[in-house]
Amino acid sequence: MAISTVDPSARNDIELGSVTHWPAVYAAAGVGAFLVVGLAAFGVLALTQAAPAPRAAEPLAEIRPAPPPRPVGAATRAAAPILAAKPTSEAPLWKALVPPPAPVSFPVAVKPVVNRPDLISVPIPIPVPVAVVQANGTLFSSDLKASVRLIDFDKEEAVSLKLLVNADHRSAFDDQYDALASPEKIALLDGRESVVSFIARRSDLAGLPVRDGPESRASEKAVKCLQELSPVIRTEQARADRLNRDDRDAASANESKVRARDQSLIHMLDGRKEWLKDEYSLGLAQMLCVETIPVRLQLTKMLNATKGPNASVALARQTLFDLSPLVRQAAIEALTARPREEYRLALIDGFRYPLPPVADRAAEALTAVDDRGAVADLVKLLDRPDPAAPVFSEQKKWVVAEMVKANHLRNCVLCHAPSGGEKDPIRGFVPRPGQKIPVAYYAQRRGEFVRADVTYLRQDFSLMEDVPDPGVWPARQRFDYMVRQRELTDQEIIDMVDSGAELAKSYPQREAVRFALEKLTTPDHHAVGAVGLGP
Repeated sequence: MAISTVDPSARNDIELGSVTHWPAVYAAAGVGAFLVVGLAAFGVLALTQAAPAPRAAEPLAEIRPAPPPRPVGAATRAAAPILAAKPTSEAPLWKALVPPPAPVSFPVAVKPVVNRPDLISVPIPIPVPVAVVQANGTLFSSDLKASVRLIDFDKEEAVSLKLLVNADHRSAFDDQYDALASPEKIALLDGRESVVSFIARRSDLAGLPVRDGPESRASEKAVKCLQELSPVIRTEQARADRLNRDDRDAASANESKVRARDQSLIHMLDGRKEWLKDEYSLGLAQMLCVETIPVRLQLTKMLNATKGPNASVALARQTLFDLSPLVRQAAIEALTARPREEYRLALIDGFRYPLPPVADRAAEALTAVDDRGAVADLVKLLDRPDPAAPVFSEQKKWVVAEMVKANHLRNCVLCHAPSGGEKDPIRGFVPRPGQKIPVAYYAQRRGEFVRADVTYLRQDFSLMEDVPDPGVWPARQRFDYMVRQRELTDQEIIDMVDSGAELAKSYPQREAVRFALEKLTTPDHHAVGAVGLGP
Protein backbone atom coordinates (compact mmCIF):
# COMPACT_ATOMS: atom_id res chain seq x y z
CA MET A 1 0.00 0.00 0.00
CA ALA A 2 1.46 3.33 -1.02
CA ILE A 3 1.74 6.06 1.60
CA SER A 4 0.78 9.73 0.71
CA THR A 5 3.47 12.30 0.79
CA VAL A 6 1.16 15.42 1.07
CA ASP A 7 1.42 17.58 4.20
CA PRO A 8 -1.85 17.34 6.32
CA SER A 9 -1.84 20.99 7.23
CA ALA A 10 -1.72 21.97 3.60
CA ARG A 11 -4.82 19.72 2.85
CA ASN A 12 -6.98 21.42 5.39
CA ASP A 13 -6.34 24.90 3.90
CA ILE A 14 -7.31 23.71 0.43
CA GLU A 15 -10.68 22.17 1.59
CA LEU A 16 -11.75 25.31 3.49
CA GLY A 17 -10.99 27.65 0.57
CA SER A 18 -13.02 25.62 -1.93
CA VAL A 19 -16.26 25.62 0.22
CA THR A 20 -17.02 29.40 0.98
CA HIS A 21 -15.45 32.48 -0.52
CA TRP A 22 -16.91 35.11 1.85
CA PRO A 23 -15.76 38.27 0.12
CA ALA A 24 -17.54 37.21 -3.04
CA VAL A 25 -20.72 36.39 -1.13
CA TYR A 26 -20.78 39.83 0.50
CA ALA A 27 -20.31 41.57 -2.79
CA ALA A 28 -23.12 39.64 -4.52
CA ALA A 29 -25.58 40.33 -1.69
CA GLY A 30 -24.90 44.03 -1.84
CA VAL A 31 -25.51 44.16 -5.58
CA GLY A 32 -28.82 42.24 -5.24
CA ALA A 33 -30.14 44.46 -2.50
CA PHE A 34 -29.32 47.52 -4.55
CA LEU A 35 -31.19 46.13 -7.55
CA VAL A 36 -34.32 45.26 -5.47
CA VAL A 37 -34.51 48.68 -3.83
CA GLY A 38 -33.96 50.42 -7.11
CA LEU A 39 -36.69 48.49 -8.91
CA ALA A 40 -39.16 49.16 -6.08
CA ALA A 41 -38.43 52.86 -6.10
CA PHE A 42 -38.81 52.98 -9.87
CA GLY A 43 -42.20 51.25 -9.70
CA VAL A 44 -43.55 53.62 -7.07
CA LEU A 45 -42.37 56.62 -9.09
CA ALA A 46 -43.99 55.23 -12.24
CA LEU A 47 -47.35 54.63 -10.53
CA THR A 48 -47.33 58.09 -8.99
CA GLN A 49 -46.72 59.73 -12.36
CA ALA A 50 -49.43 57.63 -14.08
CA ALA A 51 -52.32 58.48 -11.58
CA PRO A 52 -54.28 61.68 -12.55
CA ALA A 53 -54.23 64.54 -10.10
CA PRO A 54 -57.59 65.18 -8.35
CA ARG A 55 -59.60 67.87 -10.14
CA ALA A 56 -60.87 70.93 -8.37
CA ALA A 57 -64.49 70.71 -7.22
CA GLU A 58 -66.91 72.00 -9.83
CA PRO A 59 -69.16 74.80 -8.57
CA LEU A 60 -72.80 73.86 -7.97
CA ALA A 61 -75.55 75.91 -9.55
CA GLU A 62 -77.21 78.24 -7.10
CA ILE A 63 -80.66 77.04 -6.09
CA ARG A 64 -83.03 79.89 -6.76
CA PRO A 65 -86.72 79.99 -5.74
CA ALA A 66 -89.34 79.91 -8.46
CA PRO A 67 -90.72 83.36 -9.33
CA PRO A 68 -94.14 84.25 -7.84
CA PRO A 69 -97.11 83.83 -10.19
CA ARG A 70 -98.03 86.90 -12.18
CA PRO A 71 -101.57 88.33 -11.95
CA VAL A 72 -103.95 86.87 -14.50
CA GLY A 73 -104.11 89.06 -17.57
CA ALA A 74 -100.89 90.93 -16.89
CA ALA A 75 -98.39 91.37 -19.74
CA THR A 76 -95.64 88.73 -19.86
CA ARG A 77 -92.04 89.95 -20.28
CA ALA A 78 -89.06 87.94 -21.52
CA ALA A 79 -87.18 86.01 -18.87
CA ALA A 80 -84.06 87.61 -17.43
CA PRO A 81 -80.70 85.99 -18.44
CA ILE A 82 -79.51 83.21 -16.16
CA LEU A 83 -76.62 84.42 -14.00
CA ALA A 84 -73.44 82.38 -13.63
CA ALA A 85 -73.37 80.18 -10.59
CA LYS A 86 -71.23 81.35 -7.72
CA PRO A 87 -68.22 79.07 -7.00
CA THR A 88 -68.09 77.24 -3.74
CA SER A 89 -65.07 75.95 -1.83
CA GLU A 90 -66.87 72.86 -0.51
CA ALA A 91 -66.88 69.86 -2.81
CA PRO A 92 -70.05 67.73 -2.53
CA LEU A 93 -69.56 64.39 -0.82
CA TRP A 94 -71.53 62.58 -3.52
CA LYS A 95 -69.45 63.94 -6.43
CA ALA A 96 -67.50 60.73 -7.03
CA LEU A 97 -70.61 58.52 -6.82
CA VAL A 98 -73.25 60.36 -8.84
CA PRO A 99 -72.42 61.60 -12.34
CA PRO A 100 -73.29 65.20 -13.07
CA PRO A 101 -76.63 65.67 -14.85
CA ALA A 102 -76.66 66.41 -18.53
CA PRO A 103 -77.20 70.09 -19.32
CA VAL A 104 -80.76 71.07 -20.29
CA SER A 105 -81.11 73.25 -23.33
CA PHE A 106 -84.19 75.13 -24.50
CA PRO A 107 -84.80 76.06 -28.12
CA VAL A 108 -86.47 79.33 -27.08
CA ALA A 109 -86.33 81.70 -24.15
CA VAL A 110 -87.97 80.34 -21.04
CA LYS A 111 -90.94 82.39 -19.83
CA PRO A 112 -91.77 82.77 -16.16
CA VAL A 113 -94.16 80.10 -14.94
CA VAL A 114 -97.57 81.52 -14.03
CA ASN A 115 -100.48 79.82 -12.38
CA ARG A 116 -102.46 79.34 -15.57
CA PRO A 117 -102.73 75.87 -17.08
CA ASP A 118 -103.43 77.30 -20.56
CA LEU A 119 -99.91 78.81 -20.65
CA ILE A 120 -98.12 75.57 -19.78
CA SER A 121 -97.14 73.28 -22.65
CA VAL A 122 -97.66 70.11 -20.64
CA PRO A 123 -101.22 69.98 -19.25
CA ILE A 124 -101.39 69.68 -15.48
CA PRO A 125 -104.58 68.23 -14.00
CA ILE A 126 -106.52 70.76 -11.95
CA PRO A 127 -107.36 69.50 -8.46
CA VAL A 128 -111.01 69.18 -7.57
CA PRO A 129 -112.02 72.14 -5.39
CA VAL A 130 -112.97 71.37 -1.82
CA ALA A 131 -116.33 72.91 -1.01
CA VAL A 132 -116.28 72.41 2.74
CA VAL A 133 -115.12 75.45 4.69
CA GLN A 134 -113.10 74.10 7.59
CA ALA A 135 -112.76 77.17 9.81
CA ASN A 136 -115.20 79.99 10.41
CA GLY A 137 -112.33 82.49 10.48
CA THR A 138 -111.78 81.95 6.74
CA LEU A 139 -115.14 83.56 5.95
CA PHE A 140 -115.13 86.72 8.08
CA SER A 141 -111.59 87.27 9.32
CA SER A 142 -110.53 90.36 11.22
CA ASP A 143 -108.85 91.67 8.06
CA LEU A 144 -112.06 91.27 6.11
CA LYS A 145 -114.09 93.02 8.78
CA ALA A 146 -111.64 95.90 8.77
CA SER A 147 -111.71 96.19 4.97
CA VAL A 148 -115.51 96.29 4.64
CA ARG A 149 -116.76 99.82 4.06
CA LEU A 150 -118.78 101.23 6.98
CA ILE A 151 -121.86 103.23 6.01
CA ASP A 152 -123.67 105.59 8.37
CA PHE A 153 -126.97 107.34 7.73
CA ASP A 154 -125.96 110.15 10.11
CA LYS A 155 -122.71 110.85 8.28
CA GLU A 156 -124.76 113.81 7.09
CA GLU A 157 -125.35 115.55 10.41
CA ALA A 158 -128.63 114.85 12.22
CA VAL A 159 -130.44 113.48 9.17
CA SER A 160 -132.07 110.79 11.31
CA LEU A 161 -133.27 113.35 13.82
CA LYS A 162 -134.75 115.51 11.06
CA LEU A 163 -136.81 112.63 9.73
CA LEU A 164 -137.84 111.43 13.18
CA VAL A 165 -138.91 114.83 14.46
CA ASN A 166 -140.83 115.63 11.30
CA ALA A 167 -142.66 112.33 11.61
CA ASP A 168 -143.66 112.97 15.24
CA HIS A 169 -143.40 116.63 16.24
CA ARG A 170 -144.08 115.86 19.89
CA SER A 171 -140.64 114.28 20.30
CA ALA A 172 -139.02 117.65 19.59
CA PHE A 173 -140.53 119.03 22.78
CA ASP A 174 -139.67 116.11 25.01
CA ASP A 175 -137.72 117.42 28.01
CA GLN A 176 -135.16 114.64 27.65
CA TYR A 177 -134.12 115.81 24.19
CA ASP A 178 -134.68 119.58 24.21
CA ALA A 179 -130.97 120.24 24.73
CA LEU A 180 -130.07 118.22 21.64
CA ALA A 181 -132.89 119.16 19.26
CA SER A 182 -131.94 122.65 18.10
CA PRO A 183 -134.25 124.53 15.71
CA GLU A 184 -131.80 123.95 12.84
CA LYS A 185 -131.96 120.20 13.32
CA ILE A 186 -135.73 120.01 13.55
CA ALA A 187 -136.57 122.29 10.64
CA LEU A 188 -139.64 121.11 8.78
CA LEU A 189 -138.89 119.02 5.74
CA ASP A 190 -140.74 118.82 2.47
CA GLY A 191 -143.64 116.42 2.78
CA ARG A 192 -142.14 114.34 -0.03
CA GLU A 193 -138.91 113.73 1.87
CA SER A 194 -138.40 110.20 3.13
CA VAL A 195 -135.67 107.78 4.06
CA VAL A 196 -135.63 106.51 0.48
CA SER A 197 -135.25 110.01 -1.00
CA PHE A 198 -132.34 110.77 1.34
CA ILE A 199 -130.64 107.51 0.34
CA ALA A 200 -131.14 108.23 -3.37
CA ARG A 201 -129.17 111.48 -3.31
CA ARG A 202 -126.33 110.27 -1.08
CA SER A 203 -123.33 109.01 -3.04
CA ASP A 204 -122.06 107.10 0.00
CA LEU A 205 -125.35 105.18 0.15
CA ALA A 206 -125.87 104.71 -3.60
CA GLY A 207 -126.52 101.20 -4.87
CA LEU A 208 -127.95 99.78 -1.64
CA PRO A 209 -130.64 97.10 -2.07
CA VAL A 210 -133.47 99.46 -1.07
CA ARG A 211 -137.04 98.20 -1.01
CA ASP A 212 -139.83 100.75 -1.33
CA GLY A 213 -143.59 100.79 -1.62
CA PRO A 214 -145.61 97.64 -0.90
CA GLU A 215 -142.44 95.52 -1.00
CA SER A 216 -141.17 97.28 2.12
CA ARG A 217 -144.31 96.63 4.18
CA ALA A 218 -144.83 93.48 6.23
CA SER A 219 -148.03 91.53 5.77
CA GLU A 220 -150.77 91.71 8.38
CA LYS A 221 -149.96 88.20 9.55
CA ALA A 222 -146.24 88.99 9.82
CA VAL A 223 -146.99 92.14 11.82
CA LYS A 224 -149.08 90.16 14.27
CA CYS A 225 -146.27 87.63 14.74
CA LEU A 226 -143.64 90.33 15.28
CA GLN A 227 -145.85 92.07 17.83
CA GLU A 228 -145.97 88.81 19.76
CA LEU A 229 -142.30 87.84 19.36
CA SER A 230 -140.54 91.12 20.02
CA PRO A 231 -141.63 91.96 23.59
CA VAL A 232 -141.22 88.37 24.81
CA ILE A 233 -137.75 87.82 23.34
CA ARG A 234 -136.46 91.30 24.24
CA THR A 235 -137.80 90.98 27.77
CA GLU A 236 -136.09 87.63 28.26
CA GLN A 237 -132.82 88.96 26.82
CA ALA A 238 -132.98 91.96 29.15
CA ARG A 239 -133.80 89.80 32.15
CA ALA A 240 -131.07 87.28 31.34
CA ASP A 241 -128.18 89.70 31.02
CA ARG A 242 -129.51 93.19 31.71
CA LEU A 243 -128.58 93.96 28.13
CA ASN A 244 -124.94 93.28 28.99
CA ARG A 245 -124.14 92.32 25.43
CA ASP A 246 -120.42 92.32 26.25
CA ASP A 247 -120.98 88.83 27.70
CA ARG A 248 -121.91 87.37 24.34
CA ASP A 249 -119.11 85.24 22.92
CA ALA A 250 -117.04 86.46 25.89
CA ALA A 251 -113.82 85.06 27.32
CA SER A 252 -113.70 82.16 29.75
CA ALA A 253 -113.84 84.55 32.72
CA ASN A 254 -117.52 85.15 31.95
CA GLU A 255 -118.20 81.66 30.64
CA SER A 256 -120.43 80.69 33.56
CA LYS A 257 -122.53 83.83 33.09
CA VAL A 258 -122.86 83.13 29.38
CA ARG A 259 -123.98 79.55 30.04
CA ALA A 260 -126.57 80.67 32.58
CA ARG A 261 -127.88 83.30 30.18
CA ASP A 262 -128.02 80.80 27.32
CA GLN A 263 -129.89 78.25 29.42
CA SER A 264 -132.46 80.86 30.37
CA LEU A 265 -133.10 81.86 26.75
CA ILE A 266 -133.12 78.27 25.51
CA HIS A 267 -135.60 77.26 28.21
CA MET A 268 -137.90 80.12 27.22
CA LEU A 269 -137.68 79.32 23.49
CA ASP A 270 -138.17 75.61 24.04
CA GLY A 271 -141.43 76.26 25.84
CA ARG A 272 -142.91 78.37 23.03
CA LYS A 273 -144.52 75.62 20.96
CA GLU A 274 -146.97 78.15 19.52
CA TRP A 275 -144.05 79.75 17.66
CA LEU A 276 -143.46 76.60 15.61
CA LYS A 277 -145.45 78.07 12.74
CA ASP A 278 -144.00 79.25 9.45
CA GLU A 279 -145.13 82.85 9.89
CA TYR A 280 -142.89 83.18 12.97
CA SER A 281 -139.75 81.80 11.31
CA LEU A 282 -138.29 84.93 9.69
CA GLY A 283 -138.90 87.05 12.79
CA LEU A 284 -137.18 84.50 15.02
CA ALA A 285 -134.21 84.30 12.65
CA GLN A 286 -133.89 88.10 12.55
CA MET A 287 -133.93 88.56 16.33
CA LEU A 288 -131.69 85.59 17.22
CA CYS A 289 -129.09 85.72 14.41
CA VAL A 290 -126.39 87.34 16.61
CA GLU A 291 -127.00 85.20 19.67
CA THR A 292 -124.46 82.69 21.02
CA ILE A 293 -123.93 79.31 19.37
CA PRO A 294 -126.16 77.34 21.81
CA VAL A 295 -129.04 79.78 21.26
CA ARG A 296 -128.57 79.67 17.48
CA LEU A 297 -128.64 75.87 17.65
CA GLN A 298 -131.95 76.17 19.51
CA LEU A 299 -133.17 78.40 16.66
CA THR A 300 -132.15 75.69 14.17
CA LYS A 301 -134.04 73.13 16.22
CA MET A 302 -137.18 75.28 16.17
CA LEU A 303 -136.93 75.92 12.43
CA ASN A 304 -136.47 72.20 11.85
CA ALA A 305 -139.70 71.53 13.75
CA THR A 306 -141.58 74.11 11.66
CA LYS A 307 -143.10 73.21 8.30
CA GLY A 308 -143.15 75.79 5.53
CA PRO A 309 -140.98 77.72 3.05
CA ASN A 310 -140.04 80.54 5.44
CA ALA A 311 -138.44 78.09 7.86
CA SER A 312 -136.67 76.36 4.97
CA VAL A 313 -135.23 79.64 3.67
CA ALA A 314 -134.10 80.59 7.19
CA LEU A 315 -132.28 77.25 7.49
CA ALA A 316 -130.68 77.73 4.06
CA ARG A 317 -129.38 81.14 5.10
CA GLN A 318 -127.86 79.58 8.20
CA THR A 319 -125.91 77.18 5.99
CA LEU A 320 -124.60 80.11 3.93
CA PHE A 321 -123.80 82.76 6.53
CA ASP A 322 -123.56 81.35 10.05
CA LEU A 323 -120.04 81.45 11.48
CA SER A 324 -120.33 78.22 13.44
CA PRO A 325 -119.68 74.88 11.67
CA LEU A 326 -121.94 73.27 14.27
CA VAL A 327 -124.87 75.49 13.33
CA ARG A 328 -124.26 75.07 9.60
CA GLN A 329 -124.09 71.29 9.90
CA ALA A 330 -127.29 71.19 11.96
CA ALA A 331 -129.03 73.37 9.37
CA ILE A 332 -127.91 71.11 6.51
CA GLU A 333 -129.18 68.04 8.35
CA ALA A 334 -132.51 69.79 8.84
CA LEU A 335 -132.73 70.62 5.12
CA THR A 336 -132.27 67.00 4.02
CA ALA A 337 -135.80 66.12 5.17
CA ARG A 338 -137.47 69.21 3.68
CA PRO A 339 -138.82 69.83 0.15
CA ARG A 340 -135.90 70.99 -2.03
CA GLU A 341 -138.11 73.43 -3.90
CA GLU A 342 -138.63 75.50 -0.74
CA TYR A 343 -134.99 76.52 -0.34
CA ARG A 344 -133.27 75.74 -3.66
CA LEU A 345 -133.21 79.33 -4.95
CA ALA A 346 -131.80 80.60 -1.65
CA LEU A 347 -128.81 78.26 -2.08
CA ILE A 348 -128.49 79.05 -5.80
CA ASP A 349 -128.22 82.75 -4.94
CA GLY A 350 -125.25 81.88 -2.73
CA PHE A 351 -123.19 81.03 -5.84
CA ARG A 352 -123.49 84.66 -6.98
CA TYR A 353 -122.37 86.20 -3.70
CA PRO A 354 -119.15 88.26 -4.04
CA LEU A 355 -117.62 86.47 -1.04
CA PRO A 356 -116.27 83.12 -2.41
CA PRO A 357 -116.71 81.01 0.77
CA VAL A 358 -120.47 81.62 0.58
CA ALA A 359 -120.49 79.87 -2.82
CA ASP A 360 -118.48 77.00 -1.33
CA ARG A 361 -121.09 76.60 1.38
CA ALA A 362 -123.89 76.65 -1.19
CA ALA A 363 -122.16 73.82 -3.06
CA GLU A 364 -121.65 71.93 0.18
CA ALA A 365 -125.34 72.20 1.09
CA LEU A 366 -126.69 71.29 -2.36
CA THR A 367 -124.51 68.20 -2.59
CA ALA A 368 -125.26 67.17 0.99
CA VAL A 369 -129.01 67.19 0.34
CA ASP A 370 -128.42 65.63 -3.12
CA ASP A 371 -130.62 68.19 -4.87
CA ARG A 372 -130.37 66.96 -8.47
CA GLY A 373 -133.22 69.25 -9.38
CA ALA A 374 -130.80 72.17 -9.07
CA VAL A 375 -128.64 71.01 -12.01
CA ALA A 376 -130.47 73.12 -14.61
CA ASP A 377 -130.04 76.28 -12.54
CA LEU A 378 -126.37 75.48 -11.91
CA VAL A 379 -125.65 75.02 -15.62
CA LYS A 380 -126.98 78.52 -16.28
CA LEU A 381 -124.46 79.92 -13.79
CA LEU A 382 -121.43 78.54 -15.65
CA ASP A 383 -121.47 81.35 -18.21
CA ARG A 384 -122.15 84.15 -15.74
CA PRO A 385 -119.34 86.66 -15.07
CA ASP A 386 -117.41 86.86 -11.84
CA PRO A 387 -119.80 88.36 -9.25
CA ALA A 388 -116.90 90.23 -7.66
CA ALA A 389 -115.68 91.81 -10.93
CA PRO A 390 -116.84 95.15 -12.42
CA VAL A 391 -119.65 94.95 -14.99
CA PHE A 392 -121.16 97.42 -17.44
CA SER A 393 -124.72 97.97 -16.28
CA GLU A 394 -127.88 98.63 -18.26
CA GLN A 395 -127.56 102.25 -17.19
CA LYS A 396 -124.27 102.40 -19.16
CA LYS A 397 -122.16 102.62 -16.03
CA TRP A 398 -119.36 100.50 -14.62
CA VAL A 399 -120.44 99.06 -11.27
CA VAL A 400 -119.01 96.51 -8.86
CA ALA A 401 -120.62 94.48 -6.09
CA GLU A 402 -119.30 95.81 -2.79
CA MET A 403 -119.92 94.49 0.71
CA VAL A 404 -120.78 97.17 3.26
CA LYS A 405 -121.83 97.15 6.90
CA ALA A 406 -123.89 99.41 9.16
CA ASN A 407 -123.92 99.75 12.93
CA HIS A 408 -127.33 98.40 13.97
CA LEU A 409 -127.88 100.80 16.88
CA ARG A 410 -126.81 103.89 14.93
CA ASN A 411 -128.83 103.24 11.76
CA CYS A 412 -132.39 102.49 12.84
CA VAL A 413 -133.73 105.12 10.43
CA LEU A 414 -131.66 103.78 7.53
CA CYS A 415 -133.61 100.52 7.61
CA HIS A 416 -137.03 101.49 9.01
CA ALA A 417 -139.58 104.26 8.58
CA PRO A 418 -139.91 106.85 11.37
CA SER A 419 -142.92 106.35 13.59
CA GLY A 420 -145.60 109.03 13.60
CA GLY A 421 -147.29 108.04 16.84
CA GLU A 422 -148.01 105.41 19.45
CA LYS A 423 -150.63 103.73 17.28
CA ASP A 424 -147.99 102.56 14.80
CA PRO A 425 -147.33 98.81 15.02
CA ILE A 426 -144.03 97.35 16.29
CA ARG A 427 -142.45 100.60 17.43
CA GLY A 428 -138.74 100.47 18.13
CA PHE A 429 -136.93 103.01 20.28
CA VAL A 430 -134.09 104.88 18.55
CA PRO A 431 -131.10 105.30 20.90
CA ARG A 432 -129.10 108.49 20.67
CA PRO A 433 -125.30 108.40 20.59
CA GLY A 434 -123.84 109.56 23.88
CA GLN A 435 -126.88 108.53 25.92
CA LYS A 436 -127.34 105.25 27.76
CA ILE A 437 -129.52 102.65 26.15
CA PRO A 438 -132.58 101.92 28.33
CA VAL A 439 -132.69 98.43 29.78
CA ALA A 440 -136.07 97.72 28.19
CA TYR A 441 -135.74 100.11 25.28
CA TYR A 442 -138.58 98.50 23.34
CA ALA A 443 -140.99 99.64 26.08
CA GLN A 444 -139.89 103.29 26.08
CA ARG A 445 -142.65 105.86 25.84
CA ARG A 446 -140.48 108.96 25.41
CA GLY A 447 -138.11 109.76 22.58
CA GLU A 448 -138.04 108.89 18.88
CA PHE A 449 -139.20 105.64 17.36
CA VAL A 450 -139.18 103.72 14.10
CA ARG A 451 -141.80 101.26 12.94
CA ALA A 452 -140.47 97.77 12.23
CA ASP A 453 -143.38 96.86 9.95
CA VAL A 454 -141.74 99.02 7.25
CA THR A 455 -138.27 97.78 6.29
CA TYR A 456 -136.26 99.48 3.53
CA LEU A 457 -133.08 97.42 3.91
CA ARG A 458 -132.62 93.82 4.99
CA GLN A 459 -129.14 92.57 5.83
CA ASP A 460 -127.60 89.35 4.49
CA PHE A 461 -126.06 88.52 7.86
CA SER A 462 -125.10 90.21 11.12
CA LEU A 463 -122.10 89.99 13.46
CA MET A 464 -121.30 91.17 16.97
CA GLU A 465 -118.07 93.19 16.85
CA ASP A 466 -115.87 95.10 19.27
CA VAL A 467 -116.27 98.87 19.03
CA PRO A 468 -113.38 101.17 19.99
CA ASP A 469 -114.36 103.93 22.41
CA PRO A 470 -118.01 102.86 22.77
CA GLY A 471 -118.70 105.42 25.50
CA VAL A 472 -121.89 104.56 27.40
CA TRP A 473 -122.93 102.04 24.75
CA PRO A 474 -121.92 98.35 24.90
CA ALA A 475 -118.36 97.47 23.93
CA ARG A 476 -119.70 94.85 21.51
CA GLN A 477 -122.36 95.98 19.06
CA ARG A 478 -124.25 94.47 16.18
CA PHE A 479 -123.24 95.21 12.58
CA ASP A 480 -125.47 94.37 9.63
CA TYR A 481 -123.75 93.30 6.38
CA MET A 482 -125.20 93.67 2.89
CA VAL A 483 -124.04 94.03 -0.73
CA ARG A 484 -124.53 97.14 -2.82
CA GLN A 485 -123.79 97.92 -6.48
CA ARG A 486 -121.24 100.73 -6.32
CA GLU A 487 -120.41 102.83 -9.36
CA LEU A 488 -116.69 102.88 -10.19
CA THR A 489 -114.88 106.17 -9.88
CA ASP A 490 -113.25 107.72 -12.94
CA GLN A 491 -109.83 106.79 -11.61
CA GLU A 492 -110.89 103.17 -11.08
CA ILE A 493 -112.11 102.99 -14.68
CA ILE A 494 -108.83 104.46 -15.96
CA ASP A 495 -106.81 102.01 -13.89
CA MET A 496 -108.92 99.11 -15.14
CA VAL A 497 -108.43 100.11 -18.79
CA ASP A 498 -104.71 100.84 -18.40
CA SER A 499 -104.06 97.50 -16.74
CA GLY A 500 -105.29 95.67 -19.83
CA ALA A 501 -106.58 92.92 -17.57
CA GLU A 502 -108.54 90.22 -19.36
CA LEU A 503 -111.54 88.45 -17.94
CA ALA A 504 -110.48 85.42 -15.96
CA LYS A 505 -111.44 82.10 -17.51
CA SER A 506 -112.66 81.00 -14.13
CA TYR A 507 -113.22 82.33 -10.64
CA PRO A 508 -113.91 80.76 -7.22
CA GLN A 509 -117.70 80.92 -7.47
CA ARG A 510 -117.63 79.19 -10.86
CA GLU A 511 -115.41 76.44 -9.47
CA ALA A 512 -117.96 75.94 -6.69
CA VAL A 513 -120.65 75.52 -9.37
CA ARG A 514 -118.48 72.97 -11.19
CA PHE A 515 -117.92 71.08 -7.95
CA ALA A 516 -121.66 70.87 -7.30
CA LEU A 517 -122.36 69.73 -10.86
CA GLU A 518 -119.72 67.01 -10.69
CA LYS A 519 -121.31 65.68 -7.51
CA LEU A 520 -124.91 65.91 -8.71
CA THR A 521 -124.46 64.45 -12.21
CA THR A 522 -123.16 61.16 -13.61
CA PRO A 523 -119.86 60.48 -15.43
CA ASP A 524 -121.86 59.96 -18.64
CA HIS A 525 -123.07 63.53 -18.44
CA HIS A 526 -119.48 64.73 -17.98
CA ALA A 527 -118.22 62.74 -20.97
CA VAL A 528 -120.66 64.28 -23.44
CA GLY A 529 -120.50 67.73 -21.90
CA ALA A 530 -124.21 67.65 -21.12
CA VAL A 531 -123.78 69.86 -18.05
CA GLY A 532 -121.08 72.13 -19.42
CA LEU A 533 -118.20 70.34 -17.71
CA GLY A 534 -116.69 68.93 -20.89
CA PRO A 535 -115.10 65.50 -21.35
